[in-house]
Amino acid sequence: MARPAETVRVVLGFIGEPFDESVLEPEGVKDDVAAPDRGHVFGSSVGRWRRDLSPDSLERVVRIARDRLSELDYLD
Repeated sequence: MARPAETVRVVLGFIGEPFDESVLEPEGVKDDVAAPDRGHVFGSSVGRWRRDLSPDSLERVVRIARDRLSELDYLD
């Protein structure tokens, strides 16, 4: 995630939740393990969609969402 604060602010706004800088700080979380109750953002998830999707699924996602992915700087 190249701009975590911006991205999280947009996501939280979309779901009607207030933004708080603390969601960007993973203090107290060990081994980069997600803590859903704390709402932290982790760098280890960056690019995961490319690694976890099958080649066919990845191709479909990019074909369908190319404009939005490009707008959000997810494409090289």
